[in-house]
Amino acid sequence: MAQDAARGYWRFTVIWLIIGTVFGVFSALSLFVPEFHTSHPLPGFGRLVAAHRASMVHGVLFSGVLALAYTLLPRLTQARTKSSRFSKILAVIGFIIVLFGILLITLGYGSGREYADLPAGFAILYWFYLMAVAVDISILLLKSTVVTSHPVTGLLYLAAVLPAIVYPFALPHWWGAGLFDALRVWVSWKTIFIGSFGTAAIGAMIFYLGSLKPRPKLPSGAFLVGLGIIISLGPLVGITHLLDAPMWGGLKVLGAFAGVMVAAGFLILIRIFWRGEIKGSTSLLFFAGLCGLGYVVVQGIVLMIPPIHTAFHFTANTSAHAHLALGSIVMIYLSAGILVIPILSRRNFIGMKQTLTASGLLISGLIVIFMFQTSAGVLQATAFINGLSVTDWLPMFRWLQLGVLCGGLIMLPGILIIAITFIRNLGSQDRANDFGGGEI
Repeated sequence: MAQDAARGYWRFTVIWLIIGTVFGVFSALSLFVPEFHTSHPLPGFGRLVAAHRASMVHGVLFSGVLALAYTLLPRLTQARTKSSRFSKILAVIGFIIVLFGILLITLGYGSGREYADLPAGFAILYWFYLMAVAVDISILLLKSTVVTSHPVTGLLYLAAVLPAIVYPFALPHWWGAGLFDALRVWVSWKTIFIGSFGTAAIGAMIFYLGSLKPRPKLPSGAFLVGLGIIISLGPLVGITHLLDAPMWGGLKVLGAFAGVMVAAGFLILIRIFWRGEIKGSTSLLFFAGLCGLGYVVVQGIVLMIPPIHTAFHFTANTSAHAHLALGSIVMIYLSAGILVIPILSRRNFIGMKQTLTASGLLISGLIVIFMFQTSAGVLQATAFINGLSVTDWLPMFRWLQLGVLCGGLIMLPGILIIAITFIRNLGSQDRANDFGGGEI
């Protein structure tokens, strides 16, 4: 079922990854060479960053979640229904909605954080799209002949339907103001990001672990503890973004404790997934993404410490934190694509050597971006603590932004290589009319 929809979402994932990276490169260029934007009719830094963020979140990450769901759920549940025209139409509608949303953002409508910031009619339309996808995937499960007892089934289904459930929290003026408004922002962002994107990434890693030959045994006790900690306490890590809100102090302590526990959960999973060697781009991207997520959680704990939060929260450190978190999830999605696209094409993945080179470029570029953004954030915090003006640290900040620009330029060819390889593999015709059951 929905083979064409799965192909479409994989294509859209890499297309938005290219577009989002280009937006990011131009936004970094606008800080390092502001004269470039005065002589070319391009949007300013704020709109470019918003378009970059929307392309990555609504384009790459949502497409990646749905690509995994439409590829793996029919196989896991042994669904043998005919290809759904509704699924294919939804995939195209999703791409068009994201495209128009980004165009509106570049014209100055909304912040790009949530599509709910855009005109009310458009925000409601996007919510209807998410609900339609959730219904379509639910129908897929209802029509299945056998629901395999596999943790990936539940995780991918949860990741696919959670955005439709949570999105109303993002719509403005539904929860009033003050504390409820802060709760609305926290629930929408943290539940969607950590709940949906993170859950799909963990599901993809479990599928990868089960696909290895010889298949390693999952230490069920440790695995369930690590997975349970991450899923149950992960959303509470978002309390770090509410440290300035008029909230009960105990909630902030709970957020810090949740961060420590989630970090421990990721360490447990890293230990389970680590087999002493890395072979090929699939394992390289999976392990790099998992380690990146583990480090992000530890970094988030440090950023919760009140003095550090006061000095660092409104600096480039927050951007570095977000880039490493979302970049790590994107790497896991791409590695999962390399693993599961053969399910759609019915043949071995073509271009493994090229994807290994591209993986090295992606990881290297993300590390460079993270290091230079972190350095810029330290510089900003130092200037803030010492009471320096913007003009005192701006020249050095611009040179550090050159490093961010270089990181984006390193990633871009890697993304292009992966995009070409993905589209090449997705262009092949299936040798079967359904996904079949098969062993996972």
